[in-house]
Amino acid sequence: MPAGKDEPSIEKKERRSSMEIELRSDEEISSGLIQAVLDDTRLIGADVSIEVRGNRITLRGSVPYYWQKLVLLELANQYRGILEMDGMLEVKPPRPVEDNLLADKADRILAEDAWFEAVGIKTEAFDGTLSLSGTVDSLGDRARAERALWGLPGLLDIRNELIVLPPVVKGDLAIAEEIRKELEEEGISLERIQLNVTDRVAVLTGTVPSLALKARIGQLARRSRGAREVINKLATFEALT
Repeated sequence: MPAGKDEPSIEKKERRSSMEIELRSDEEISSGLIQAVLDDTRLIGADVSIEVRGNRITLRGSVPYYWQKLVLLELANQYRGILEMDGMLEVKPPRPVEDNLLADKADRILAEDAWFEAVGIKTEAFDGTLSLSGTVDSLGDRARAERALWGLPGLLDIRNELIVLPPVVKGDLAIAEEIRKELEEEGISLERIQLNVTDRVAVLTGTVPSLALKARIGQLARRSRGAREVINKLATFEALT
């Protein structure tokens, strides 16, 4: 019996079925993501709406801290099949922080880690956005520097402009000369300091007046992009008395 005029064709039925499955899939993703946000204690204070259409997730709203924005994006990225994501999220800190204070706090965090201090990363803040500049040895180091600053109060965004330059393999003599130059430019006398570099491992021995100077010399030595390790065996007058 021929199909009636108003009866949908098999092709139309399949298309409608596909659309219904897609719609259910969107609803499942949306409800699952909303529940994940509600259950995540890291997202307390977040005011976010979630929309899922086809292969796109749209996040709108605000969070108090920059790192919470990253948590939300991470949760959304866990869903397979999503091809696009619009992160229309604003960071609205409880208390705005002036740019100079934001940059100062970032510098303090980086200075607390000998690796960051040795690399010499520069920071600059403008309208709550922190810019990082300088060079690092790998993409992992580039990401590490950014992660260290995620929790800064008042941070709205990070512009990571660090350039990845793999370290150049240098000979032991060139490494020793580079370290001596760093110390001399800092005005540090080498009279009581011995430096030996073997197989790209630099060893510092001798005596210096204080623990602070010992630490500073170690930091300067680690700026050498050729040394794979710096061993600081310097003794101090403080320890000898």
